[in-house]
Amino acid sequence: MIYPISLEHVKPLPSSVDSWLVEVQDLRLRYPFRGLGEVWLLEGLTFTLRRGERVLLMGPSGCGKSSLLYALAGLIPGHVPAEIKGIVRVAGRDPRELSPPERAQLVGIVFQDPETQFC
Repeated sequence: MIYPISLEHVKPLPSSVDSWLVEVQDLRLRYPFRGLGEVWLLEGLTFTLRRGERVLLMGPSGCGKSSLLYALAGLIPGHVPAEIKGIVRVAGRDPRELSPPERAQLVGIVFQDPETQFC
């Protein structure tokens, strides 16, 4: 099933955001509360995305795809208990420092099965 969406309510990004839309530097992420101890799910991840780029994020189950998206959306560590280190910026801002409405203006996640969205 296809769901139509409207972007009329979305504010344009500030004009100062003209180079990197997403910037991740030396990202390390782990879930020490799940009995994984010192195992880092993501370790030393660095990349940038420019405005207009399209990226496919793929990998086996459990490799950290959703965790990376949660970090970009600012859900880790506030809403998902995990330890995160490194720099994450979306539109020049750290999503962990934004309020939920501010984050929602910058980042959204659509799961494989939209029927099971948590919103």
